[in-house]
Amino acid sequence: MDHYFPNEFGPKAVSLYFVAFFLAYNTSRCFYNYFLHPLVKYPGPLLWRISRLPYAISLSRGNLVHDTWAIHIKYGKVVRLAPDELSFIDGQAWHDIYGARGRGHSEFAKNPAWIRPAPNGVFSILDSFEDDHTRQGKILNHAFSPSALKAQEPFLQKYTGLLIQEARTRKFLDLKDWYNFTTFDITASVVFSFECLAKGKYHRWVSFLFAHLKASCLLASITFYPVIDKILWYCIPKSAFNERIYHFRRSVEWVQKRLNLETGRNDFMSYIVGANTKNTMIMPEIEATAGTLVIAGSETTSTVLLSTTRNLMLQPEKMEKLKKEIRETFSDESELH
Repeated sequence: MDHYFPNEFGPKAVSLYFVAFFLAYNTSRCFYNYFLHPLVKYPGPLLWRISRLPYAISLSRGNLVHDTWAIHIKYGKVVRLAPDELSFIDGQAWHDIYGARGRGHSEFAKNPAWIRPAPNGVFSILDSFEDDHTRQGKILNHAFSPSALKAQEPFLQKYTGLLIQEARTRKFLDLKDWYNFTTFDITASVVFSFECLAKGKYHRWVSFLFAHLKASCLLASITFYPVIDKILWYCIPKSAFNERIYHFRRSVEWVQKRLNLETGRNDFMSYIVGANTKNTMIMPEIEATAGTLVIAGSETTSTVLLSTTRNLMLQPEKMEKLKKEIRETFSDESELH
């Protein structure tokens, strides 16, 4: 049979041909991205414009936000972060990209690198697509009406008071952690019962959340390379997947606990259940969305609080102006509520 396979097609030659093809393909892609791609007119670092690799590396290392900001500082309000991706810091872009769509206009496509179903196989409100997102949103809107948010004020007061109390009794506070303790306790006070403020440390669910978010960045970074992502998949620590599963399972347990709990408090779950009389949202979707609601109402808020505090401390004149306005408007601490 050997005479049917000349030496030039032996294993070594095949490997060389494969390498040559790989290099030729990527070189041609870089050429296309630099000279012919529809986004060629937009500025950005050369390597980022011709290849997705710098973006993926930055994302996997947790530096993408800082790198993106530095690129905007150098190149302007609209920059090319990857061959097929633009980043905007112009205010109008928020309306154009995230605003309501007129009739006949579909929503902007979501980045597939970030879209994956929950472990139970369904998409949460964060990842669902156009029709499903609208369907779920109609139910969730009831939990964010003015009256629903007003009903949460006593719990805001309670946990804000605990934060102030701890700040007065401790000599040192890492505000990054303590703002997180506060917002997670507020958002999940009925069922999750994190008690981060009372214990002065993160609940395991919260700790695993941060690990899960880091793992999500790793997963997203390899999704950009579908040809070899199955190989790269094995390079991700197994613990990253275990953390995601634990995080989701605990969320499901807490959802079921809340549904079986008789409480007079109107919280997010009570509004969702009350509006979902026709099973517009199926139970797996509610379970998948529960953890998302906790994250959306806590970590993001604590980040804003921390950055605001930092900026006020770096600008004493702004801090003094704020203090003056507060003290002239309110005569007693209780009025701040």
